[in-house]
Amino acid sequence: MDPDCVAAVRDAAELLASLGHDVEEAEPAFDGEVIVGPLSTIWSTMNLVDSRFCEEVLGRPLLPDELEPSTWDLVERGRALSATDLVEAVEALSAATRQFARFFETHDAWLTPTLARRPEPLGVLNRSFGDAEAWQRFDDQFNPWNPIANVSGQPAMSVPLHWTADGLPIGVLLTAGYADEATLFRLAGQLEAVRPWAGRRPPIHA
Repeated sequence: MDPDCVAAVRDAAELLASLGHDVEEAEPAFDGEVIVGPLSTIWSTMNLVDSRFCEEVLGRPLLPDELEPSTWDLVERGRALSATDLVEAVEALSAATRQFARFFETHDAWLTPTLARRPEPLGVLNRSFGDAEAWQRFDDQFNPWNPIANVSGQPAMSVPLHWTADGLPIGVLLTAGYADEATLFRLAGQLEAVRPWAGRRPPIHA
């Protein structure tokens, strides 16, 4: 964990508490390995499907240099998977989601950093790490919380509340219970009212 990301989530927790919310340290039960194995299986399969669609449009096979290296690794892994692999992956993610959802029986939202590190330079995340699973493990070290919302289908939002000393925005992620987007919108409105971010820009920005 980058110290700036730790500071961002602690600062957000204190801000929420100051607004009258009950804040406590807690975490949902979740098998993180499903992000590496089963999610990688589904991600590889979907990239393979997308690549075949591109080949239909082009009328020819794709060439390796027409995809980002990490995408090509996913496509290659997808070619080696079976229908049984896909079904087992879906079942594993469903079991992990049911386990994760129990947290929201007693909590309205889960606050985490958006990322575990400051944003990486362009080109770092799309390079090859040897194969799809190795890339997934690298990505999970950088981005461990967003995939959980992707797997569970629960709403989540990142808000840029914290800024580093050199002017870089650092997000915090709020994940809510299933289909409870309203809680997130209300929280975002409260946070933006006391710490607006719409007019802030880092030194280098689009």
